[in-house]
Parts: sequence; structure tokens; C-alpha cells
Amino acid sequence: MSLISAQQLRERLAGAGLLIIDARPLDEYEAGHIPGARHLDTYDYLVERSDPAGLEGMHSYLARAFASAGVSGDEEVVLYDETAGMRSARSVWFLEYLGHPRVRQLDGGFQAWRAVGGAVSRDVPAAPRPAAFAVRPQPDVLATCDYVSARLRRPDVVILDIRSDGEHKGTETADCDPRAGRIPGSLWLEWGRLIDPEGRLPDGEQTRRLLADAGVTPDNEIIVYCHRGARAANTYLALRDLGYPRVRNFIGSWHEWSRRPDLPADSG
Repeated sequence: MSLISAQQLRERLAGAGLLIIDARPLDEYEAGHIPGARHLDTYDYLVERSDPAGLEGMHSYLARAFASAGVSGDEEVVLYDETAGMRSARSVWFLEYLGHPRVRQLDGGFQAWRAVGGAVSRDVPAAPRPAAFAVRPQPDVLATCDYVSARLRRPDVVILDIRSDGEHKGTETADCDPRAGRIPGSLWLEWGRLIDPEGRLPDGEQTRRLLADAGVTPDNEIIVYCHRGARAANTYLALRDLGYPRVRNFIGSWHEWSRRPDLPADSG
């Protein structure tokens, strides 16, 4: 289970072996955060290449970043956003992929924390002694560019685009992407539809029907992508917590795919 409720976290706040990380932008953290939480935002880190050299660079960067926040792998880590956001989800996925055995996202984020009467602090904890964080990659949760390319239009694989309608159709794209459009054969379901009105990840049969109507069923392998693997990480967590057994995050996502002229793209 990748989620922890605000009430569960409140009851465990003073417990040993718990590390809380605020993944929101720094100004939001400084305006008020969960007591004892440290700040670490991996959102701006772009994975330019998901080939072996690119992944090695990612491993090195992330090991340093998480170690600087005191992550060693021996503790339980809880990350949070303002709601069930993409920033915390991306860091949760990063840690799961890197082999951390106990990492969760705060369901509903800081909004849910305040709703249950959780204390808010502006005190910044003393900088931790950098930990020794050993990277043990878990390839079953990762999709690389070549992995996706080899599975185009396979009947047992769903490639799920969870970007906006304009991004999917190719009518809008980020300035850093040389091409607009989508991976051929990919299905579309915007990521925000898998967040409930209270800012939590979904549960229940209604959500499974929504996914099934979009062509996303648990008997297939599901590869989720967006622009940089952040929104995709959020949907990855939602699918995993709904019981979908084979889900991967294409961490390079459209940012990487669009930079490979040898790979096809659809639009319209």
C-alpha cells in the first residue's frame, strides 16, 4: 500500500523511524508544513535519456538528493504535496524504483492534514547528516524509451497518456519538446480524473469502470506516460493502489520520446 491517511500520520507523528518529506515548492514549505518535515523537491529534475547511461546518471543524482534529506532506506518515508499531487508522487515512485522498502504518499496531502486538525509549523529542522543511500533498482516499475518502443500496439500492453487533451492531440506542447503529439496507439485518460474532489487518490468500483471505459484493464501491462513522468507517477500510484498488478512509469515520457526522431508520433 503506497498511501497513508492524514489521521494515521497524525497518530504516528512522534514515532521513531519516520521521515516526513514535503515535496511542495520551497515557498509553500516555508509558509507552513507538517512539524518535523524536511523539504525536498525533485520535480524539476528531467530525465533526458532512459538508456543505461541516462539511468546511471539518474541513480547518481537521486541517491545524492535523497541522502541529503536523510534518507538511508532504514526508515519509513512519507512524502506529501498540497493534495494528491504529482510532485510527491514522483518522489514516491523514484524511491520505489530505487529500492526503498517503505515509502508512502500522504493521501490528500497537506490539505487533508489540515482537515484532521494536524499541527502546522514554520520551524525548519536542522540539516541531517547525509545518509548512505544504496540504490537497488527495481526494473519492474520502470519503462524506458526502448521498452515502450518495443511494445507499440501489442494487444497485451496498454500505453496510457494521462496528459491534457491538447497535449494528446498535439495542439499544445512544452517549449522544450521538439515535437508535439502522442505515442502511437496510446490511450488517453487525463490524470486529474483519478483524483477525487477532496484531493485524494480514488478507490472503488466507479473508478475501475472509468478506467475500463478508457480501455485500461488489470489483465494488461499498463505503461503510463505524461511529459516528465510526474503526472504519470500519480496515476501509477492510483493504479497500484486499485490493485492493478503490472504498472510501469515511462520516466522519460514525452520529453524523451519527442527528442528521438527515429520514433513515430501521432497527432490529431
